[in-house]
Amino acid sequence: MGKDYEAAVICAGFGGISMGSTPTAIANMTAVTERYGAAHKAFIVVPLVCSFFIDVANAMIISFFVMCVLEKNALITTFVSQCESTSSAKPIRMR
Repeated sequence: MGKDYEAAVICAGFGGISMGSTPTAIANMTAVTERYGAAHKAFIVVPLVCSFFIDVANAMIISFFVMCVLEKNALITTFVSQCESTSSAKPIRMR
């Protein structure tokens, strides 16, 4: 990143990303630039990089969890069908 003012504004943006989202990053960078001056590169780099990485990460994470859920449902269905086919015990009646 460097050791200049643009790097400091980008660090403020990274702090905002760490707190939750791209709008938070932009708000942090706006607060810094209103006090100390403009940083045009930071306002181009941070939102683009942040949105790209968040979109890619979300796609991978959502795909992973969907695969886990589908695999879990398949395992449960297989287990239940095996239990039903091998079960010869009579059901217990409650009085």
